[in-house]
Order: sequence, then structure tokens, then C-alpha cells
Amino acid sequence: MRKFMKYRKTAVLTAILLGISLFAAGCGGEGGKADDSGAANTEETENSDGESAKEVSVQDIYKSVGESTELPSMVEGDDDFISNYYGIDPANLDSYVFASAEDATLATSVIIMKAKSEDAVAALEASLNTVKDQKAAEMQGYIPEQYDIVADSAVKTEGLYVYLVIAENAGDIEAVISAALQ
Repeated sequence: MRKFMKYRKTAVLTAILLGISLFAAGCGGEGGKADDSGAANTEETENSDGESAKEVSVQDIYKSVGESTELPSMVEGDDDFISNYYGIDPANLDSYVFASAEDATLATSVIIMKAKSEDAVAALEASLNTVKDQKAAEMQGYIPEQYDIVADSAVKTEGLYVYLVIAENAGDIEAVISAALQ
């Protein structure tokens, strides 16, 4: 029985590593529909209440995260990936970065999405909670310290922006994102 359990754990970890490898090969660095220019893309627009709201490029936010915090080697998912694996409709997104650790034994993920409308925010929040739940299920029982990191994470919203940070240094990363959205 013990030998079977060891084989089962090895098979599951191999399957996870294979899935991440296939993901990395198919999606490596495309970054979805995010604006990829190096300029700081911010502008002020009026929201439905007539108040001024800051518009920030999710790619610029992610770039700031990478410059000010330590991340492992990351791969970015594209429209097909987020749609097929998490049911996120890219039509509801203005832009996004969906980055996960290239190493399948790490739970690290930085997901920043900007909804096209306020109506889409709740659906994106629910989808990112699904991402968190799936990541927790992958890690639970196999890599307990990574499971704990996932369990400590939370989906956050700021206007049209919805984000999920799963990382050991999540507080530092969330601070960078929050500061960019202020």
C-alpha cells in the first residue's frame, strides 16, 4: 500500500510538471492582451459617478512588480489558456497579465486584470477565486508549504482592476499593485 501511495504522488507531480511544461511551451511570455509598451500608461477618465478614476496599464504594474520584488521565472497565459482552464471570457477584459511560476512545484502566481465594465468585475472576482481553489487543490497534500501560501492569498479589487497574488512575498507585491492603482 505504501508503495502505491508513493507511486500515486509521483504520478500526480509528474502530471502537474507536464501540464506546466506544456503551458510554458504554448504560452511563453505572450502576456495576453496587455499593453506591452515601455511607457508609463496612465490617464484619468471619468467613472459613472462623474469622479476622476486613474487608468493604469496592467503590463506597467506587472513590470513594476518585477522590478521591485523578487519573483521566480514566470510564464504568462494567453486568451486560450485563461478561457479554457479557468473560464475567463477575454471579451470582458480590457487588458490582463496572468503569470505563474515556470516551476510547477511553486504556487507563485501574479494575476492582474482590468475589466471592460463594472458589470464584469464580479465575474472576474469569482473566476480568480476559482483559480485560487484549483491551485490549492493542486498543492494540498503534495507540497504543504506551497498550499499554505495559496491558502493565505485573497482576490482583491480596485475599481475595474481585479488581482490575485499567490507568493511568499504577497504583501510586498500587493503593495506595489495597490500603490500603482492609487
